[in-house]
Amino acid sequence: MEYIEVIISIAPYSEDNADIVLAEIEPLGFESFLNEDSCLKAYIPRANFSEPNLKTILSSFLASDITVSYTLKIIREQNWNAVWESDFQPVVIDRLCTVKAPWHHGLPRTKYTITINPRMAFGTGHHQTTTLMIEALLRENGELPPIAGTDAGKRLHEGLWGKQVLDMGCGTGILSILASKMKARVPVHAIDIDPIAVNSAKDNAYRNRVRTTHTSSEDPFHTDSLSTAALAKHSGKSQHSISYTHCSDLIRTLCGDASLIQAGKYDIILANINRNILMEDMSTYKRGLRPGGVLFVSGFFEQDIPLLLDEAHRQGLTYIGKLTKESWAMVKFKFAK
Repeated sequence: MEYIEVIISIAPYSEDNADIVLAEIEPLGFESFLNEDSCLKAYIPRANFSEPNLKTILSSFLASDITVSYTLKIIREQNWNAVWESDFQPVVIDRLCTVKAPWHHGLPRTKYTITINPRMAFGTGHHQTTTLMIEALLRENGELPPIAGTDAGKRLHEGLWGKQVLDMGCGTGILSILASKMKARVPVHAIDIDPIAVNSAKDNAYRNRVRTTHTSSEDPFHTDSLSTAALAKHSGKSQHSISYTHCSDLIRTLCGDASLIQAGKYDIILANINRNILMEDMSTYKRGLRPGGVLFVSGFFEQDIPLLLDEAHRQGLTYIGKLTKESWAMVKFKFAK
């Protein structure tokens, strides 16, 4: 399938302005987005793209304080794969975790090796926030020193073994796969609002031999509390409107938003999304944690940390500590009730 890449220049550029533009154009059928180099990059199947509709939406910004312009690029399927094969380099985090593509061979062995074919989903390990989240899991699992913060010096991590984990905004599924390799409770739950990301996570999980997949309109796992009836009750949708892919092994992927999160379900929630969504959904994340559960959030800059801390405090979450990399940040909270 061929895609159209729409590169939208935004002035003045900020994450807020990019989110405003994204919200306006998303109903046109765009499937994936990427903030890069002060631009918003949006991807849509070529067959679904209407440039007149895009122009109409973007013309609404003429009367605003935001100036936008765009260029178009055709992403051909064969060229897309070739670009990844030539540009996608392996990533090694703290000599403990390697993220690589299927065509990488002969690499030094690390304790955890994750093989992904990213397609058009976010999460290759190259972005600073993905690296920070991987490092946070390594620290939580006791393989690196614990995250420093208000409780520095205490042994806050007990490892992921037997913990119920949710990967919210799973992208390619890197964090879900790593959690399953760390022996988290099965199945690890992975949710993304982007169908391409859900399929990518499903395929990558299979590639890493952490799951056997099965797609159905009914949930045969009566012992798994993430059932169709529960999802429908929690999200306010009918059972037949719930879209998900489930597995019979270690990871379950679902297509949807934070409304799928159940109350008091998780020991660990991972949310590498963006500041605005994190702020909006903080109360839902808190509600999804068990007492003593922890929340890891990333996808924002260091300068945004005070906003996240204020919202987390309002929701009754305790700040534990942070990690930073090249102005990006990851923060750990705990539901200490």
